[in-house]
Amino acid sequence: MVIHLSASADGAIRKAIRTRRHACGLSQAQLADRLGIHPPAVSVWEKKRAPGLPTLVALAAIFECSMDDLIPVRR
Repeated sequence: MVIHLSASADGAIRKAIRTRRHACGLSQAQLADRLGIHPPAVSVWEKKRAPGLPTLVALAAIFECSMDDLIPVRR
């Protein structure tokens, strides 16, 4: 299943990833290593396109935060 995000939601997720990564003191390369991926992927997530849901789940675990902290929810 593919979930399409609005531009503002995508931007909010990208900003949250960057903010959480910095708060954890991780470089893009260190985060990529923990996920077992190539470092340029992290740059793409932070600058161009948010990752998919499975990756967001993994990121929440690494950042020790909830999915709500990464994905904006309209209330």
